[in-house]
Amino acid sequence: YNPLMEDRPVPKDNGFIIRDTKTSVYHCGDSLAFYHQYKADVLLVPACGFGVVMSPDVAVGFAFAMKPQLTIPMHYDSPRHPVRDAKLFEQYAQEKGLNYAVLKNGESVKV
Repeated sequence: YNPLMEDRPVPKDNGFIIRDTKTSVYHCGDSLAFYHQYKADVLLVPACGFGVVMSPDVAVGFAFAMKPQLTIPMHYDSPRHPVRDAKLFEQYAQEKGLNYAVLKNGESVKV
């Protein structure tokens, strides 16, 4: 199953694009990957692989297709739905040359 396949229906989900005068941030919500035309400087992508949330490898592929300046995985440090291999996102992101920041609960990054 490839969640980026165009012939699959896209499940209903809410995502948000937040813009100021210089930067746009796309918060995907809890979602599978799907084709779209959205563009953003910063991508907040779910990456735990639980339920309808992208797995780390799919999240990296989704980010690579979007080409943001910075990708931040969400639900990656979730005690409720932990990622099976906590280094997978980082491994895949490095292989793709993706600029990313893995934040722990309570951490922040200036964008």
